[in-house]
Amino acid sequence: MFFIIALINGVILVALLVWIYLLEARITKMLMSGQDNLGDNLIELKKNFDAFKQFEIETNRHRADLEKRVQKSVQAIETVRFSPFSGIGSGGNQSFSTAFVNEHGDGIVVSGLYYSKDRVSIFTKATRAFLSEHDLTDEEKEVLERAKNKLKN
Repeated sequence: MFFIIALINGVILVALLVWIYLLEARITKMLMSGQDNLGDNLIELKKNFDAFKQFEIETNRHRADLEKRVQKSVQAIETVRFSPFSGIGSGGNQSFSTAFVNEHGDGIVVSGLYYSKDRVSIFTKATRAFLSEHDLTDEEKEVLERAKNKLKN
């Protein structure tokens, strides 16, 4: 009886050793791919991940810088043509007011008054928040309002 139990235990032991050997062979095959092993691949992946994180930080910084620059750039240009002498019937609609503003309403309004083919006057007025320190004509107010509405859309 003792002999049979010892034999069964021996067979089980041999089966377990074979099973362990086969598992070890599979693990070794899985971990080794040519010259590289899993540890080296994990180290390389960590380096790539760190480089990606650094790239993401730099990209976000660059995007924020671009957003600041875009906010300061001209984003709306509107023009109104008019005749400053409509009451006396001369000049046509050759005069104009043009607004160049950013999303905050900061910029300039350029107005050109056409008197005759020999005489044109050009004026500029700085704007802040769609307002100016200088008195604005009705046409200049209109062109700023159009620019403001354009930015809302």
